[in-house]
Amino acid sequence: MGKRPPGSDLLERIPEPDNLNRAWKQVKANKGAPGIDGVSIAQFPSYIEEKWQGIGAAILDGTYVPSPVLRVGIPKRGEGGSNLYF
Repeated sequence: MGKRPPGSDLLERIPEPDNLNRAWKQVKANKGAPGIDGVSIAQFPSYIEEKWQGIGAAILDGTYVPSPVLRVGIPKRGEGGSNLYF
């Protein structure tokens, strides 16, 4: 068996239930807004129950392609008027 590159176990840790639960608690505590997929905090538990097995398998086999990030411009106070994007 060949030597595994450093950090290669990170993808295997993503689909672990403890990681998903920890991330979910953070998003819920921060009152996260729906992303580009439109899934709200209220909808997420049923959505993830239905979709997670497929998402986890796609992550592990390297076929998962995440959706683009939803960018929101926030006007910057003061001079310059440039926007911050999150």
